Amino acid sequence: MWKLPSAVFLLAALSGASETNPHLRSSIAVSSNEPALRVESAASAVTSDSDVVARSVEARLEALETEQRARFEALEMKRAQDLETIETLKTELETLKTKHAVLQRCIEVEEVSGGDATKLHVKSECELNVHGSHTTHGHHAIRGGNLFVSNGLGSSKCSSTPSSIDEDGDDATVKCSGTGNIIVGHQRDDALSVVLAMWPRALMPLPLPGSSHTVSGAGAIALGGFHGRAFGDNSVVSGGNVNTAEGSYSSVSGGNFNIAEGYSSSISGGSSNTASGFGSSVSGGNENIAEGHSSSVLGGQSRTADSEFQSVPAV
Repeated sequence: MWKLPSAVFLLAALSGASETNPHLRSSIAVSSNEPALRVESAASAVTSDSDVVARSVEARLEALETEQRARFEALEMKRAQDLETIETLKTELETLKTKHAVLQRCIEVEEVSGGDATKLHVKSECELNVHGSHTTHGHHAIRGGNLFVSNGLGSSKCSSTPSSIDEDGDDATVKCSGTGNIIVGHQRDDALSVVLAMWPRALMPLPLPGSSHTVSGAGAIALGGFHGRAFGDNSVVSGGNVNTAEGSYSSVSGGNFNIAEGYSSSISGGSSNTASGFGSSVSGGNENIAEGHSSSVLGGQSRTADSEFQSVPAV
């Protein structure tokens, strides 16, 4: 029975002590609130971790948003470029359609039966102009029109020398281009042309394989025969074998190894004849020479007309 009063006494003593001793009261209060403090600390830690995660997620979302915005802007730029390209292509297509319509007005394409060949017709109300090098194959016909060959200089008045004065004593406005010529025959053999140019005239005729023509004079023509050479301006070689027209306005009509080197000189035929005088001519024969002004040799063997206006008969 003594224990109860002792317990009461102990409680009373503690109660009184707490009243008189604030440190003891504080200790008792802290002990009684300790579980609440632990819960609050744990909640605070959880809240802190959530904030870190939230900030990380937010940063990642911002990075993704920036990346997607950059991609979108790139796609928009590409789309704008594609639209611009499309507009350019549309313009080019319309231009091609216009040109095609013009071609249809002037050109007609015909497929030959069997589909092995195609014919291109230029309609009569149109013109076909060819500039620069041009190679054609097969047959070509000109109906109801003419064939014009131009030197491309815009004028037929030109000089083959650097001088500004031509052979007529008039001022030459342009230098001859060596084009505007007609070559009819096989393709020229460059190597053979060099041999012919270097071959001494006094030697026996050079045997030649094949055939070719060489034209270097402005407005010159070489056609027919073999290995014709038209070197003079407006010169013509129209037949024979290895004939040469060197002088301006000179011509060789036939024969073999004839040379018309004088201005306006001519050789009609024969072999190894030379017309070197101004306006001179050789009609035929062999190894005849017309070197006088307006002289002529009608034929024969090794005859020479060396005086002005001299005419040497064949016999």
